[in-house]
Amino acid sequence: MDPQHESDAGQGWEDADVRRRRVLAGIGVGAAAVWVTPVVTSLGSSVAAAASGPAQTTTTTTTTTTTTTTTTTAPPPEPVLDVSFTGHNGGIRSLDNDSGSSNEVWQPFVAGRTGSLVHLQVWTRIQSAGAGPLDVRVHAADPVTGAPTGPAIGSGSLPEPATEPAPAPGTAKTVTLSTPAPVIAGSTYVVVFTKPTTSAVVWQLFFGSVSGFPYTVKLWYSPTPVAGPGTLYLQTYVL
Repeated sequence: MDPQHESDAGQGWEDADVRRRRVLAGIGVGAAAVWVTPVVTSLGSSVAAAASGPAQTTTTTTTTTTTTTTTTTAPPPEPVLDVSFTGHNGGIRSLDNDSGSSNEVWQPFVAGRTGSLVHLQVWTRIQSAGAGPLDVRVHAADPVTGAPTGPAIGSGSLPEPATEPAPAPGTAKTVTLSTPAPVIAGSTYVVVFTKPTTSAVVWQLFFGSVSGFPYTVKLWYSPTPVAGPGTLYLQTYVL
């Protein structure tokens, strides 16, 4: 073989070898490309996920506001002392009912306040058990005679207390009117005391010397009232 032909043959072999290597390189590149592509794709997904940031969690907080309303209730008003006859001197007026009919003791007064007469105080005692309750009525009064007029405008009752035999001086006792009496300042009224229980035991009401407001006794057997020598111990309380 001549040198030129040998050179061409060598060149051809070289070219074939180069082509083979290129083909193999091409296959490698292709394989690499095939292998790399998923990796790139996976990395792309990871990058995209990283770019979008972590999953966001939304928390909704509900705040409930409770309003507390405090209502302040004013205390009920207290009754106010109005009329006050307290100067008893040991004098006693007895209420008896040993025959089924009670005598009455009347005590007139002039109201100093307008309102409801809700309770009153009297100075009393009983000397033995069996007197029963003391009944109390309030009437409008004749301003001249002090006699009760018309129906009762208020009433109440004092239960029988513990006995206080003489010479016990008695005590002030409160009578609550179950039916309060409406009163007007400047008007005259009368408190009427009776003993409804039939017995020989008497209620004793104490009086003193207060001019201008004498008590009056109306005996059950006499239609004529008799003026007493003084004024019963009496205090009235008005709302």
